[in-house]
Amino acid sequence: MEEEELMEDVFSKIKEMYASEFPIRDVPIIKEDEGCIELLDLLLDTKSPVAMVYNDEDKFMGILTIKSLISLLTPRKTDISDVLSRTHVLSCITAFDLVKRDIPIIKDSDSIERVAGLMKKYNTVFLPRCREKKGKLEGMIFLLDIIETLRDNWVGACLDVDL
Repeated sequence: MEEEELMEDVFSKIKEMYASEFPIRDVPIIKEDEGCIELLDLLLDTKSPVAMVYNDEDKFMGILTIKSLISLLTPRKTDISDVLSRTHVLSCITAFDLVKRDIPIIKDSDSIERVAGLMKKYNTVFLPRCREKKGKLEGMIFLLDIIETLRDNWVGACLDVDL
């Protein structure tokens, strides 16, 4: 098999894959009224780059990333007055103020092409995924899992070929 045919074979297999074939990663779940400092502590403690935000009625509101928290926490100046004023402001900010609301929810039946396209469109490397049979969000699908599957399919296809 030629290299070009091998690549076509790998990509045709990937195109036939669906979100249900990728792992769902557990991420922290937070309420929209959680404070900024508590949110940062939670994300650092769980070593998660993202959390799912819910309101008091347990309705999914969107996602919150550690990147948005860090940019908020980083002083623009190095003088102590800026740090102190930021500390006061931070005590008033909640997840509701920072949540990214326009994030689509991936279903098990979504093709991996659709998932990757949505990640690109929304400039994110993770999207919440819903188990259609259970009808609820169970975690996130990460771009790294898609890349790992691509790698595994490529390596598997190469091992099956006499070079």
